[in-house]
Amino acid sequence: MAKKFLNLSLLIGIILFALIIYKAGLKQIISDFASIGLWNFLILLLLRLVYWASRTLNWKTILDHQNNSTPFWPMFSARLADHAISYLTPSNLFGGEPVRALMTPHSNKRQALATVIVDKTVELISIISFIIIGVVLAISRLKMAQELKIVFLIFSFGAAIFMAALVFQQKKGFFGLFIKLLSKLKIKPRVIQRSQEKIEELDNHISHYYRQHPRFFFQVYFLYALTFLIWTFEIHLTLVFMNTQGITPLKSFLIITLTTIAAVIPVIPGALGISELTNVAVFAILGLAPEKGVSLVLVRRIISLIFAGIGLLCLSHFQVKERKRTKLPLSIQ
Repeated sequence: MAKKFLNLSLLIGIILFALIIYKAGLKQIISDFASIGLWNFLILLLLRLVYWASRTLNWKTILDHQNNSTPFWPMFSARLADHAISYLTPSNLFGGEPVRALMTPHSNKRQALATVIVDKTVELISIISFIIIGVVLAISRLKMAQELKIVFLIFSFGAAIFMAALVFQQKKGFFGLFIKLLSKLKIKPRVIQRSQEKIEELDNHISHYYRQHPRFFFQVYFLYALTFLIWTFEIHLTLVFMNTQGITPLKSFLIITLTTIAAVIPVIPGALGISELTNVAVFAILGLAPEKGVSLVLVRRIISLIFAGIGLLCLSHFQVKERKRTKLPLSIQ
């Protein structure tokens, strides 16, 4: 069933993608790629490398609170493997976290998973807060239909509530809540019953980070704000390389904040077609050529696929090394 759903979602994405490419015009896209050129593309790759290094350092800040000093490169390898799994499956922003925890150079894998969950939470909160800022700027500075303003405001309000509820529940016991809900619904999967103690331990580790290290939460949030600026600079530079008329740093910031919603729709691998459609709409709102939005997504896809490929190589290397060391199937202990 899951395989059929994946195939169907991928087919829908491919059809959407093909239609948008056709509408944008292949000639225009080729022209935009030619404008970037090889050397500028290498600069964009270097910026993405800095971006992933920054995200790894953010996570390392969390892990180091519990594990003294953790080596950077194994964590960087785990971070890219996480990206590969998440990007190449319908989960998009999520899905690779268990793999990242498994590859973490930490003796307690549940504790490592707790750091991954906290890191993902802070990342998500930073993204949501910047989306809210972007929506406020867009409503106050851009001409758009009243209905669209209402939709943006409702989304921002809902995102803010979700952000607050997520942190509050993680302090009390995030996974324990779902166990209680399933119990009330008289749903008791055996796998959960067998793993209840481990789940409670994981909840305790997550709660510990919020209760014992309140300062680090804001420290990591600030680091993710810097990461967001690196991301904005990369997008802005890409559009400058493509000779995009009317592009400004503010519009590059709005492009990221207003199109990020496509990345959290867990339906199509890599948000294929969805990202292109979202970019076309946002570029039109910002008074930019919609075709440039399609070209921007394609450039980002190529770069993301390159790093996803590196992530798969990192995962493969880890699996080979672990099998040689343990000669046992991999699992979270």
